[in-house]
Amino acid sequence: MKKSFALTVIIALSVLLALTAFADGDPIFTLQPCGGQTTLGKTFTITWKTSDDCRYLLQTREDDTYDWGNIDYITSPYTLSDYTFEYSAQYRIMAVRESDGKEFYSDVITVSWVPADNLTEVEMTNVVFDDLPLGYTEIPSLPIIFRNVGAYDLENPRVEMGYGSDEFFDIIECSAPVNTPAGSSDGETWKIAPKKGLGVGEYHELFYLFADNLAEPASASVDFCVTESDVDITYEIEANDVDFGILREGYGEQNDITIEVRAVGTGNLTKVHIKTDGQDSFFKLHQNSLQIDSLPAGTGSKTNWYAVLDGGLEPGDYSAELLVYAAETEQPYKVTVKVKIIGANDPMPQNEGGSDKDADDNIADDKKENGGFPWVIVAVIAAIVFASVAAFIVVKKKDR
Repeated sequence: MKKSFALTVIIALSVLLALTAFADGDPIFTLQPCGGQTTLGKTFTITWKTSDDCRYLLQTREDDTYDWGNIDYITSPYTLSDYTFEYSAQYRIMAVRESDGKEFYSDVITVSWVPADNLTEVEMTNVVFDDLPLGYTEIPSLPIIFRNVGAYDLENPRVEMGYGSDEFFDIIECSAPVNTPAGSSDGETWKIAPKKGLGVGEYHELFYLFADNLAEPASASVDFCVTESDVDITYEIEANDVDFGILREGYGEQNDITIEVRAVGTGNLTKVHIKTDGQDSFFKLHQNSLQIDSLPAGTGSKTNWYAVLDGGLEPGDYSAELLVYAAETEQPYKVTVKVKIIGANDPMPQNEGGSDKDADDNIADDKKENGGFPWVIVAVIAAIVFASVAAFIVVKKKDR
């Protein structure tokens, strides 16, 4: 009887150790991402799950002969790009465990974009606006007209500006898009209009019509000209400050923050650039172009410049000043970059509402308090102990 009870206790302890090891073990992809095929112009969504809390980095390559390349940190579900040309690639998810930074990988999947079976063709009409004087207040708009000249209905049509040209023009959706029957035209669903406040100059861009059953998007041009007027030419520049917030010592990789420079006067700016003057000791200023040769009034630099925080900073307050220049401005515009690093055990400063600014730390603390010893283990142990006691009672009765 004593041996039986001791054996039961040993089994219970073994199960406890196994469950504890499982709780602290490697994260498991409990749901693997799945590949597949979709038609041109349509997105493809992937979904996955892991047993541990992780950050997820999407990686891709064309095929087995290429090295893996990083795309971005993402969350599940994630929607892949809606390619408008035939394309196929391999993807995988790199899971980085939050507790120790260890890396794990999902299955490799393949996603392909192929033409639809019922391809059709479209003809589009170019759009030309009359000239407007500098300082115009009324915004004209003209219809976007296209005709389905193919043999099948045009499915799920949608219109977008070309890359970068959404700084100059807006697409206006007048009614919900519908399929366009073969042989018919549409000039009522969308309009196009120039942005307000553009400087003197000529603006020529392309816009595109996409659909599920077009082999490639159809395009047309839009032209607009702003002429001089009695409005004074002023040269003004603005840019956003950068605040990485309050971080604990040992923080992980942080998101980059874009510094968008805007021409907010009535005059166009030229030779726009940013200088650090050696103050980028705790971050790096990355730039796609060292200088923007022309920045029209009313537009911005988008993602040309962005700040990247260095890792491993010691506790303290960090601040730096960047200088934004243009050939037409007398004084540079000043941009402040800052971050506050606190010790691993320091209390997190409270905001005006009294709540903790470091939500991630709160979540981590909750996990330590409530999740460090999973309740499922407690339940299993309780069941084992109950079974052990029951077995002991049965054996005891037999002894009697």
